Amino acid sequence: MPLQQKKIKRLKGRDRITAIFDKGEYLHTPPLGVRFQKDTTATGVYVGVSVSKKRFPKAVDRNTIKRKLRACLATTQKLETLPAGAYMFLFLGTTHNDLENVQAALNQLVKKLG
Repeated sequence: MPLQQKKIKRLKGRDRITAIFDKGEYLHTPPLGVRFQKDTTATGVYVGVSVSKKRFPKAVDRNTIKRKLRACLATTQKLETLPAGAYMFLFLGTTHNDLENVQAALNQLVKKLG
């Protein structure tokens, strides 16, 4: 029987997200940060994205940044190599211009996590 490949799933649920922020670890490479909690019993990788309402008060701006960040995550092939668990990627930048550096920061974070 072939080994089952880990699937990347959406991070959902208030309890799981709260647990990441309460008990999880934190890494950052500006303009991104990641809160994560590795789980050896989980069968997949759960990934979420967040943008600060304090830094971007308009929902249009937050949604645009989230969409671009999800696109960067989708093109990153190294996410399958992450250990099983839950990961919340946070955009820490203050302007839209910081989005140019997101892919490089994302690759560095995934390398640190793996």
